[in-house]
Amino acid sequence: MTLSVSISPEAEARLTAQAAADGRDAASLASDILERAVLSTEVREPRSAIAERLKALDKFAALMQQYGKALPPGHVVDDSRESIYAGRGE
Repeated sequence: MTLSVSISPEAEARLTAQAAADGRDAASLASDILERAVLSTEVREPRSAIAERLKALDKFAALMQQYGKALPPGHVVDDSRESIYAGRGE
């Protein structure tokens, strides 16, 4: 694939100097750097999807807080195996 990329003059100068130090041309060094960067990153969700997911989690948390406040103080739920299965199999 051929790709045209614009970089700042400072970045171009550093790229050219680094390529010269490695004994190669700037285009092949830039290609290697870009390929390594692309292959090393994971596929990420777009920021909009992440923002939507965070909104949904916030809504859920608010709902859970509301539900928790609806229970009377000292409310206890007996969820022990003994109470759940009492009277079965005897």
